[in-house]
Amino acid sequence: MSKHESLVENLRRHNAGLAAIYLVLRTSLAQMQNRWCSSWPEGNDHGPDHIDRVLENLARLVGSSPIDANRLSAFEVFLALTGATAHDVGIVHGREEHAQRSAQIIREISQRNELLLDEAWLDILRAIIVCHSSSANIEEVCPVVERTIAGEQVRPRRLSALVRLADELDEDFRRAQKWIQRNVKVPPASEPYWRFSQRISGIRIEDVGQDIVVDVNLKPEDFADSRLPTTGQTFLEFMADKFAKINCERTRCMKHLAPDFVRKRLTVRVVERPGGLGPLPQFDFNDEMGENATAAKLGARRFLDALEVRSQRKATRPRSTPSLSQGRGRNALAAPATHEDHAVVNAFKLFFFRSQKQLSVYRLAQDARVEPQLIQRLEQVNRAHAPDCFKSATRNEVARIEAALNCVGRLEYGQADDLLAAYLMYYMVNYRTKRHGSGKNSRFNFAPDTKAVVFDFGGTLTKRQGPLSTWEKMWTAVGYSVEDAGQLHKQFIIGKLSHQAWCDITCDRLRAKNFSRGHMKKIIAEIELVPGLKSTFEKLQSAGISVYIVSGSVREIIVEKLNDAFPMVKEVKANEIVYDDAGVIKAILGHSFDFAGKAEYIKRVANDLKCAPIEVLFVGNSLNDTWASESGARTLCVNPSLVNPYDTRCWTDFIQDMSNLEEVLPFAQGRA
Repeated sequence: MSKHESLVENLRRHNAGLAAIYLVLRTSLAQMQNRWCSSWPEGNDHGPDHIDRVLENLARLVGSSPIDANRLSAFEVFLALTGATAHDVGIVHGREEHAQRSAQIIREISQRNELLLDEAWLDILRAIIVCHSSSANIEEVCPVVERTIAGEQVRPRRLSALVRLADELDEDFRRAQKWIQRNVKVPPASEPYWRFSQRISGIRIEDVGQDIVVDVNLKPEDFADSRLPTTGQTFLEFMADKFAKINCERTRCMKHLAPDFVRKRLTVRVVERPGGLGPLPQFDFNDEMGENATAAKLGARRFLDALEVRSQRKATRPRSTPSLSQGRGRNALAAPATHEDHAVVNAFKLFFFRSQKQLSVYRLAQDARVEPQLIQRLEQVNRAHAPDCFKSATRNEVARIEAALNCVGRLEYGQADDLLAAYLMYYMVNYRTKRHGSGKNSRFNFAPDTKAVVFDFGGTLTKRQGPLSTWEKMWTAVGYSVEDAGQLHKQFIIGKLSHQAWCDITCDRLRAKNFSRGHMKKIIAEIELVPGLKSTFEKLQSAGISVYIVSGSVREIIVEKLNDAFPMVKEVKANEIVYDDAGVIKAILGHSFDFAGKAEYIKRVANDLKCAPIEVLFVGNSLNDTWASESGARTLCVNPSLVNPYDTRCWTDFIQDMSNLEEVLPFAQGRA
């Protein structure tokens, strides 16, 4: 049984009537499928085989039993299957505006047989079909995020994104069979598209939370410098832009699919290269390379660099960057002057990425086709803070090392994450060198002072009190469900709501149910601080270390629970609740320093104290704390919840089971 058949069976078990209607439509439209391409003979496959593959892709994206898993309703599965089946039927009238024509044909079918498609369904089905075109803006075509039809939840944007991505991912050699190309007059404008598909041996859609993997076979002629007559590009430049475009579609669709269907990256594996070069280590197109056209161009350029088709990359180093000792009167950490075809390599990041890949110096040198001595030299850091901290290599050598480590574009010095604590601390703790044959280990000469400790509150300074967060307790206290609270949370996470809009809607909902000070007092009474909080604050204060709290919780909770320890906190950033004269919630004053904003808050603390971010220790425990590492601060995960404390990109250190807050003191005082 194919994935598509399994999906239809899942629909049949939950709603046999909708499954029957879908199969009738599928059979009816199949009679037109063989005629679709007659109006666009030079195009790659848009016929019945293409539709079958799109349906298979759709089934892989949603899983074989999305209704059972509560990821989609039965009605949503029906609409997605029907939209995918009908999305290209309009090509019977030609390529131009075929998405709109496909939607019109479905409307005509419904008008002839009202028993098949109800009028209430058509607007959503039309939107799904129109949105399969990359020129359509899903938000504009689907202004409503969620609707209820016949008692079932329907999310038009989610369905449109699923069908659009399923269609986008049908790009392998089966769409452009060579024997067909030889018998069809393919114009020059269409030839690169056929050739692109022919180079892709397969696209694999991994499970939710994983990657989309593309395997590519390149031919000698693909590396020619000749330009395509229609675009003026080489074929490899055209290929890079195509992959960047696919990744853009993935990124845009994921905004409407997270978290249930998220695919983290588009991973391209060049499994065959001519000239004895062997396979290219996989290249990841990530979200940063797909947010807009500029980001896509960056991704395409980095992919080309990995293929070694550009001999030089222009340096993008800023004139100055923060130093390790910023705020202590020393010179900024500056890269040494280099020749135009050389690049300065960040040794911290090189050592980090090599270690994460578990490659020895000699194995990396072999994979990158460079001398082992070059890797050893690039990983050595001079003890002086400036100006010759890092070493340089030719851009060709850097490109090969980055490709071998699957971190294309990440090693060259001069980027925003150059001095992240995750890299510096990892280097400090793990980098060893043999000196004078003594066999003794020598650490990098850097031990940061701690000028401030920034604490999260809920789950960090408080004991766990069951699975519900403070905000979920507020919702459930007046009769809402956890799912009611979760819907707004999801909207914020995927960027549909600003933080203040989230607060405003929450306030409106809670006020409608008369959430009051009395409810809040009951919630506060259930919260317990972790032991040792006051003594920890006292010891930090006596050591000259400032204490801050930044939290997504509520300020009145923090103030009341800290009690006489509150004056020892230099600043508390939390949401504030305003009550009316009757004691009912009136407003929620949000702040911008939760989630990604925590990194900005830490930077502000470092700036106020005139110290480097690495001289700040952040202590947190959960998902909204993971952004803190982007500030450059050291990060300590305590009693981890919903996070992987072993992820060195987010956490410098962790305490798996902290029973007393004093356990954080060694990390603040440099003795951990």
